[in-house]
Amino acid sequence: MRENSEHRTSNIEHRTSDVGVRADHSGLRARIRDLISMFGVRCSMFGVRGAVVLAALTALAARAAPQSPLDLRAFGSIPVLEGGRPMPMSAYARVAMLQMAGRGTWQGGPASLWLARALFESDATTNDAVFLVSHPDTFDALGIATDKPRRRVAYAELEPVLAKLHDLTTRAMELKPADRTPADRDLVQLGSAVALYAAFSRGDHPGLLPRDGGHGAWLAPSEAATETDEAARAVSAGWETMRAAWRARDDAAFTAAAKEVRAAVLRGVDDPKAGARLGGEETLGRLRPFSRALQAYLVAGILGFWVALDPRRRRTAAAAAVLVGLALLVHTAGLALRTFVMGRPPVTNLYSTFVFVAWCSALIGLGVERARRDGLGLLSGGATAAVLLAVAVRYELDGDTMQRVVAVLDSNFWLTVHVLTIMVGYAGCLMAGAAAHVQLVKHWRQGADAAAGVARAVRGLLGLGLVFTFLGTMLGGVWADQSWGRFWGWDPKENGALLIVLWTAAVLHARGPRIIGDAGMAAGAILGIVVVAVAWQGVNLLGVGLHSYGFTSGAAFWLMAIAAVEGAFVAVMAGLIRTGAPQARPPLSP
Repeated sequence: MRENSEHRTSNIEHRTSDVGVRADHSGLRARIRDLISMFGVRCSMFGVRGAVVLAALTALAARAAPQSPLDLRAFGSIPVLEGGRPMPMSAYARVAMLQMAGRGTWQGGPASLWLARALFESDATTNDAVFLVSHPDTFDALGIATDKPRRRVAYAELEPVLAKLHDLTTRAMELKPADRTPADRDLVQLGSAVALYAAFSRGDHPGLLPRDGGHGAWLAPSEAATETDEAARAVSAGWETMRAAWRARDDAAFTAAAKEVRAAVLRGVDDPKAGARLGGEETLGRLRPFSRALQAYLVAGILGFWVALDPRRRRTAAAAAVLVGLALLVHTAGLALRTFVMGRPPVTNLYSTFVFVAWCSALIGLGVERARRDGLGLLSGGATAAVLLAVAVRYELDGDTMQRVVAVLDSNFWLTVHVLTIMVGYAGCLMAGAAAHVQLVKHWRQGADAAAGVARAVRGLLGLGLVFTFLGTMLGGVWADQSWGRFWGWDPKENGALLIVLWTAAVLHARGPRIIGDAGMAAGAILGIVVVAVAWQGVNLLGVGLHSYGFTSGAAFWLMAIAAVEGAFVAVMAGLIRTGAPQARPPLSP
C-alpha cells in the first residue's frame, strides 16, 4: 500500500512538472497554485478515506493471520545454534521460513507459529504450502500439475515424488554451481527445504543442547534425549513437556517448560552476556528499527522536496528535520543494539554496510540542511537513506543478517577503522550524486546562477567523499599489511576503492581550473554513484580476490539498471540544458 502511495505521489509530482513545462510564462504560477490547491484537497480526502481503508485492511489482515493457540514469547526466546552462532528461536524460525518459503512470515503471522507446529505436531503441517517452487521446469520434472509458473506447495503434494526429487537434487548438486541452470538451483533449494522439514519432524533440528561451553556443535532434541548428563536431561525433559503441553493446548505448562529449557541452554553457554544478546536480537526482530527509519526517511525526503520548491516553507522544513532526527535516533539505536548482539562493530557484511551508509547519509543530510536551510539536505539525505535501507531490506530476504564474520574480516582494530572510514566516503559520494540531481534540474529550470548554491554543496560533498575514501583506502592498506603481509595487491576490491578516489579527484580537479563547469561537475557526481556501486557491489561479481566474500545473485542486473538510469538522466539533462532557455523559466515554487 505504501508503494502505491509513493507511486501516486511520484505521478502527481511528474504531472505537476509536465504542466509547468507546457504552461506559458504568464500563467505558470497560477496553474501551479491551482494544482497545489487541488493536491491539498485530494490529500485531505485521501487522509480520511485512506485512514478508514487502512484500518479496515489492518483488521482484515489481523483476522486472516493465523492465531497461535499458545503464547509463543517464551518459545521464541529459546537459544538455538544456526550458522555457527546462537540465536533466539524466533529469529531462527524466520530464517528457516525464508529458506523454505522465500518469506519470513507464515500466512501473515509469525514464522515461530509454524515452526512450533512443525516441531511438536508435524502431522498437522503436511498440507501447509511452505515449499517455494520458483521455476516451471521444476514442476515438469517432478510431474506436478500447476497453472502457475511459481508457487508454494505442501509436503502432501511432494510426498508422492520424494524419490524423484531426491534423484534430481542429487544430480543437480553434482554440477558445479556455475554450471547449474535456474531449474537446477531451484531443485537444490527445494531438496534442502524438504530435508529441513523432515529434520524438524524427526527432532533432528535445530541444535538445542550446547557442548564445550557453546563453542562446539549443539545437539538436536533427538540427540539430547540419548545423553545422560544433567544438562541433557533438563533440556530433553523440558522439550518433551513443551510437546505435550502444545498438543494439550496448555498455555501455562508450555510457557513454564519453555522458560526451563531456555535457562538450561544458557547454563551450558560460557558467555555471561548470551542471554542479553539473545534478548537484544529478539527486540530487533520485534521492533524492526531500520524498517521504521526507512518509512520516516521516505516521508522526510518528500517533505524536503516540498521545501526545495520554496525554501520559505520553514514549518515544513522544521517538521522534516524533526522527522529525520527521530529516524536517526531509531536508526542509531538499531545500530547500537546490533553491535551489542554481534559483539562487533556495526559493519560486518553487505547488509550492514547499507544500513551504516544510510545512517551516515542521513547524518550528513542534517548537516547540509543546517548549513543551507533550503531543503536540499532533507531531500538528498532522506532519499539516499531511504533507498539504501530499502536495499538492506532486500538483503534481509537472503536469511540471517548477523551470520558469523568470515575469517578474513575477523581481524583487528585497523580493519574496523578502515571499513567505517571508507563507508563514510561512500556516503559522501552518494550524497553528492543525490544533490547533483537537484543541481542539474535547477540549472535547467532557473539557470546556472540559481544553481550555484547547490553546486557549492555538491563540491563540498565530493570533497568529503574523496577525503574519507582516500583515508579508508590507506587504512585498508595498513590492515592488509598486518593481515596478509602486503600493503597493496591490486585486489578487485582495492581497485574499486582506488577507482572512487581517482574518479572523485578527477571531477574536483577538472572543476577547479574550469575545465568543466558546475554542470559538468554535477554530471560527474551523478556518474560517481555508478562508480561507487561498482566498487561496492560490482567487484564481488568477479568471484576472485581476497575480498570475494560478498557475492549476491541478481546484483549484476541492478548495477546495469543503475548505470542505465543515471546515464540516461545525465544525457537528458545535458540536452535540456544545452537547448533550453533557462532565463525564461520561472522557479518551480508557487
